[in-house]
Amino acid sequence: MPTKRSNAAIMDETANNLRRLFRVVNKQSRSEATKTGLTEPQLWALKSLADDTSDSVTVSRLAEQMCLNSSTVVRILDVLEEKMLVKRIRSGHDRRAVYVTITNKGSLILEQSPKVAQNVLLKGLEMLSENKLHSMASGISQLIAILESDAFQNPDLSEHKL
Repeated sequence: MPTKRSNAAIMDETANNLRRLFRVVNKQSRSEATKTGLTEPQLWALKSLADDTSDSVTVSRLAEQMCLNSSTVVRILDVLEEKMLVKRIRSGHDRRAVYVTITNKGSLILEQSPKVAQNVLLKGLEMLSENKLHSMASGISQLIAILESDAFQNPDLSEHKL
């Protein structure tokens, strides 16, 4: 009869598995990113811009789509603009608003670049049964909700299970 593992052991195993997952994806992404001369976040920004249905996207909207801080996205865009892969345009109506569009050169680079991280994850997820896939999606969504919650951010409230 199998021994029941403690919650602490399961949490440690889960944290280690997440680190292993990130390491595998990062390793494959880095090797492929060197072929384009762009980092994975830079390719991700180009993909987000290309996938957006509007003609241009604000920097804050792009940051939201990428789940990154605006300041981080600005640094990514600095490099992409220097390489003429994106173009930033300040709004005529609101000087605080900056719009970003992907250039033809950026679209060409994106078409030629591998979609490593996404493909690796999708291929792995395709191998799971439907039940395991739904269970994993639910668990990850719950973990993200917890990590983004006020209770998690405020130590005084973190005693409550969500």
